Amino acid sequence: MSYKWKPSKSSKVEFAKKMQEIDKFCDDNNIIASSSNDSYYFELNGQKYRVSNHTIEASNKKAYNEYGEQVREKYHEEKRKDDVIYIHASKIRIIDIYNKLKDGYVLDGNGNVKMTPQKLKDQKYEKLWEELEDVPFIENKDKELVLDGKFLDFEKGTPVEEIWHFFDEKHSKGVGYLMNEYKTNNMEETQKKVETIYEKVITDGLKDTWSGNYVIDLKQLKLNSKEENLFINMLNSDSRINDIEFNPKTKEADIMFYLDYCPNAEEDEEEEI
Repeated sequence: MSYKWKPSKSSKVEFAKKMQEIDKFCDDNNIIASSSNDSYYFELNGQKYRVSNHTIEASNKKAYNEYGEQVREKYHEEKRKDDVIYIHASKIRIIDIYNKLKDGYVLDGNGNVKMTPQKLKDQKYEKLWEELEDVPFIENKDKELVLDGKFLDFEKGTPVEEIWHFFDEKHSKGVGYLMNEYKTNNMEETQKKVETIYEKVITDGLKDTWSGNYVIDLKQLKLNSKEENLFINMLNSDSRINDIEFNPKTKEADIMFYLDYCPNAEEDEEEEI
């Protein structure tokens, strides 16, 4: 004998109260609910969201019966919209999800916290700290290290200590972390990232060439200046490469592999004597 669970009267009352709270919250925050209150649509800081207890794919699938015949209209387009973030979560979580997004949290596809506002802020200034490494500094007449150009809102001639103080105030762990621990960790992550990209590019190149010649367009790899320099250093030290010419204007590396490493290289025909 099978048993089908049924909610108690008290559970039904609690659920009804929760839905009333959600309805009011949606009215107060311009959140649009579907007719069944299963899906919610809203916009925060220019970003559109859909929070629902079902995916659009699952909803459209139910428009067809087991024989593939359409039995009702499809409520959604076939593909997800690029300008909408889709979150799959219970409808009673809409208040918590909306408030977390409003407070700056980054959530995953199930509405769980992926990144805190502080971490997001720290990442912003970590990226700026990396950009600072490419900014030129010179010594002024007092032997102080100062900006040789503009950086953010800092004008040319700004002492480096003033910029360090800016980062010390903005980053939760201070400028000391950025100078030491973050720099070390970032170097390791950069090394691993570039090594992965490099091996894929070289492996593809060895397979694709029949003459040993292969051109790599570094612009397509979308590397920053530090990563690009590391990539070029790897090219120059690769024992599989016989010769290399790099054009800094076009960002193209024209390389010649040793044919022994090229599985599809054409063998020279022996001359008849």
